[in-house]
Amino acid sequence: MSEEQYEAALTSAKNSYLAGDYNAARVNYRKANDFRTLGLEDSLNYASTLIGQDLLAEADQLLSRLSLQSLSPKERADLNVLKGLRSLNGGDVAGAEEALKVALEFDRSSELAVFNMANIRLLGNEPDRALDMLDTIENPVANLHLWKLLIAEAAATKIKVNMNSEGMSRVIEKVGATILPNPFAVETNLVMA
Repeated sequence: MSEEQYEAALTSAKNSYLAGDYNAARVNYRKANDFRTLGLEDSLNYASTLIGQDLLAEADQLLSRLSLQSLSPKERADLNVLKGLRSLNGGDVAGAEEALKVALEFDRSSELAVFNMANIRLLGNEPDRALDMLDTIENPVANLHLWKLLIAEAAATKIKVNMNSEGMSRVIEKVGATILPNPFAVETNLVMA
């Protein structure tokens, strides 16, 4: 691979990642990484795509390599968020919670860590605790407001928390908006029981 091909693959990976085409992002991040080790941000995005596509062994290798690097507290928090998501995707809820707690130790304001800890609370059918956690986020984005509406509806109607998108679709219709994909977030939606 030439330097120009590397730059083209990396640019394509970044653009695909931002556009939500994680399969294309994974393919191009892999091409670029095979040529030269990616920078931290690109490595984190690459790990996120691997986790989201259940390529956990490959994600584990990348996360282990990143763990050995000298990182700022915010970077260490982002890394631990990904470790938490990897654990959750592997079925290890306790491991996910521990990794997210570590992320919050490094960066108390990590919205990704708080948001995903709230998702774990939802998995434990604790919508009130999830709402309390989300209330700690300063300057929340519109997606968070919609998510809080959904959780509040679940708490008010004693809806069983489950993994599906029907409940979210109902709330989205009420407020006339859409929720953008968040590659760092656990896929946690609600089903109306």
